[in-house]
Amino acid sequence: MSDLDQARELVGAAQKDISALRGMGDVAVFADEIFGFHVQQAAEKLFKAWLALQARPTHCRTIWRLYWTC
Repeated sequence: MSDLDQARELVGAAQKDISALRGMGDVAVFADEIFGFHVQQAAEKLFKAWLALQARPTHCRTIWRLYWTC
C-alpha cells in the first residue's frame, strides 16, 4: 500500500471518530473521558496520516503497524 493510500485510510478512520464526536453532544449520556477518548483517537489517526506522508518507505510500514495495534 502506498503512503498516500495509508494516509487516506487513516484520515477516513479519523473521520469516523469525528462523526462519533458529533453525536456525543449530550453530556448526560456521554462521560468526558469517553468524549476525550474519541478526540484522542481522531488526533492520533490524523497525526499518523501526516507521518505516513512524511515518512521514508521503511518508516511507513512501522506507522501502519502502529495504526492497527493502537
